[in-house]
Amino acid sequence: MKKLFSLLIYLLIGISLPLGLNPGLIFHYKILLVIIACALIIFTQPSMDFGEARNRTQTDKHSFWFILILSIIGIAAPVLEWGLSEIGIQNSLSVFSITGITILFIGIILRVWAIKTLGSFFTATVQITENHSLIKHGPYRNLRHPSYTGSWLAFLGVGLWLESFVGLMIAITCMTLAYYLRIKAEEQTLLKTFGQQYISYQKKTFRMIPLVW
Repeated sequence: MKKLFSLLIYLLIGISLPLGLNPGLIFHYKILLVIIACALIIFTQPSMDFGEARNRTQTDKHSFWFILILSIIGIAAPVLEWGLSEIGIQNSLSVFSITGITILFIGIILRVWAIKTLGSFFTATVQITENHSLIKHGPYRNLRHPSYTGSWLAFLGVGLWLESFVGLMIAITCMTLAYYLRIKAEEQTLLKTFGQQYISYQKKTFRMIPLVW
């Protein structure tokens, strides 16, 4: 029930309001596919818990709120640009849109894989759970935060799918900042918990983007 409520609020602010001047576009196949993508992401991750976010401030460093707010901006910006442009009434598929939908679902698959690999250790806020262990297999073999990579790719894919290039830049900037803040808080906690084991793991892996960061 919490996930359904979260999805409805997310869709209201991130999609319905940006299309307020032309609400009929919410039934356009491109927007319907974005809605499906949002549902897949929300229903395959832990429920958002605002109380937990307030209680985990010491370790989470408010990154929960940054991700929530910036992700809404990250979806609203390309949707708004798309709705205001002539592209919004076109039905043809371009190279950009086909590339975008491919990247979008690759991102979702990577995120779901990462979440399933972590299991109960994957949480909406930065925290160390009972019997927490350092996972280094699956997508974590080369990336320390593959779920964020998957989500970042999904936002990139949405921008390309809608051919909203200004919105795309806004979305990527927002999500890069959001995940930078989350990763900084998360790695501080993991270093305190696992010490030298985590330092060794850091030396063999990238944070989020292979060969870049």
